[in-house]
Amino acid sequence: MKKLNKFTAYLMSLLLFVVAIAVPVELFAAEAENDEITVVARTAIDSGRFHSVAIDASGVLWIWGNNWNGQLGTGGSRYDEILRPVRVMDNVIAVSAGSENTFAITVDGELWAWGENNHGQLGDGTTTNRFEPVLIKENIIAVSASGSHTMAIDEDGGLWAWGRYDSGELGNGTVESQRRPVLIMDNVIAVSISWGESFAITEDGKLWGWGQRDRSSTDMRNITPLQILENVVAISVGTSHRVAITTDGGLWAWGRNSYGQVTGYWTLGTTFGFIHAPTRVKDNVIAASAGADVTLAITEDGTLWRWGRYGAGGIRLWKWGRYGAGGFSMTASTTLAIHPIGAQSFTRVKNNVVAVSGGIGASLLITSDGELWGWGRMVSRGVTGTSHIPIRIMPKQTFSVTPCHVLYVPDEIPL
Repeated sequence: MKKLNKFTAYLMSLLLFVVAIAVPVELFAAEAENDEITVVARTAIDSGRFHSVAIDASGVLWIWGNNWNGQLGTGGSRYDEILRPVRVMDNVIAVSAGSENTFAITVDGELWAWGENNHGQLGDGTTTNRFEPVLIKENIIAVSASGSHTMAIDEDGGLWAWGRYDSGELGNGTVESQRRPVLIMDNVIAVSISWGESFAITEDGKLWGWGQRDRSSTDMRNITPLQILENVVAISVGTSHRVAITTDGGLWAWGRNSYGQVTGYWTLGTTFGFIHAPTRVKDNVIAASAGADVTLAITEDGTLWRWGRYGAGGIRLWKWGRYGAGGFSMTASTTLAIHPIGAQSFTRVKNNVVAVSGGIGASLLITSDGELWGWGRMVSRGVTGTSHIPIRIMPKQTFSVTPCHVLYVPDEIPL
C-alpha cells in the first residue's frame, strides 16, 4: 500500500476521528517507510436499527437491544431482548452495526460477523442468519455495514465488498450480489456505506462514491466508483444524506434535506427537497456522523452539535414551541425537528465530547473522561422504550477512543 505523505498524515491525525456508517473511530497508522505514515479509520461505537454496540477501554465488545436476526451474537433466541449491555467478545479494536447484523475486528485482524444474512451480507458464502460470531476474513483493519451489504479495508489498503446488489452499491462493475468478499479498489483509508450506496476515501484524500439512492444526483446509479470531493479525511453516510470533513475542518453535507439534516434549516415548500452537491455547512469540525435524518458533529472545542429530525436517533427539544428548536409549533404526532424557517440553526447537545455515532435507532457518544452516553431506542438503562435526551450507559465502565495509533512518526512531525 502506498503511504501517505507526511503533511496529509499529520492533518489527518489532527482531525482525531475519521467517520465510517459511523463514527467514532481510532485512526490507525501502518508501519511506515521513508518517513511516511498511513492512517486508517476504525469504528468504536455504533447502532443498528434495534441494537447498539460499544468497545470499552480494555477491548471488550458490549452489545444490547433486540435479537430478531441474531445481531446480538449471544447465541440466544430471536425473541431475546437484552435491555442492558452484555459482553460478547474480547480483544476487539473495531465494530460496525448494520441494520440487523454486527461486524467486529479483533487485535489479530480477524473479521467476525453475525446476524441477518438474507443477501449474503455476512460474507460467509451462505444466506443463513448467524446467532453467534463466524470468522469471515483475516488481515482486516476497518469495516462498515449497512445491513444489506458490507465493506472492509485490509492491511494493504484493499477495499472488499459483499452482500446485496441493488443499485450498484458493491462497486465492482457487475449487477450480481456477492456472498463472499470481492476486491473493489486499492489505497483506501476510510469507508462508509448505507442502503444502496457506498463511499470511500483513498490515500490521496479523494472521496469516491457509487450506488444510487432516491436522494441526490451525485451518484446516479454508478456501478463503479465516481470521484465526489478532494482533500477529504472523513466520511459518514446516513439513511438519507452524507457528511464529509475536509483537511481544513470544514463539514460538507448533501442529500435529502427533508428535516434540515443537511443545511441545518428547513424551508416551506422544500420539505422533500434535495441538496444535490456537497455544501459546506460548518467549520472547525473534528468528527461527524450522519444518522437517520439527523447530523451530529463535534467541533474543536469538544462541543457536540446536532440538526435535523429528532426521531429515534435524534433528540426531542422542548424549546420555543412544543416541538423543535425554534418558532414553529407542531402537533404531538409530528416527528419534524423544525428550525426557524430559512435560518440556519444548530443545537448544542453536550460539551467535552470526543466521539459520536448517529445510528438508525439510537445515537451514542463518548466524553473526554471516558463516559458512554446514548439516546434513542433501547438506551434507557434496562428499561424498554426510547430516551429523547442523552443518558449515561454503563457507569462502571470506561470507554476510550485513541485519537491516533501511530507505529512510526518522523521526528519533524510535531504530534
